[in-house]
Amino acid sequence: MACSRGNPLTDFDGSGRAWLTENSQANACNSDVDNGSVFLRSPGFATAGGEIGVQYALWFNNSIPPEPFEDVFTVQVAPSPTGPWQTVDTVGPTGINVRGG
Repeated sequence: MACSRGNPLTDFDGSGRAWLTENSQANACNSDVDNGSVFLRSPGFATAGGEIGVQYALWFNNSIPPEPFEDVFTVQVAPSPTGPWQTVDTVGPTGINVRGG
């Protein structure tokens, strides 16, 4: 079944690996997440100097009908697994980064 849900054609770095929030062609290709939440937590990072930089690639498409421009992608970091959590990036529900990329 050919689906057009605004998915990327490949992963960012060419490694063949990526974290996904669904990857299904079942249910009429409805493989996105609506009216819910998805959490991806990385292992902790040890830092000798107390500061760390983190880079990530993000593909977010919030422009596909029937409910376009309603979802939000939030990136948060914390100094420990229990927090406090701080939002460092928010994409959506509208704007330049919501059409896949």
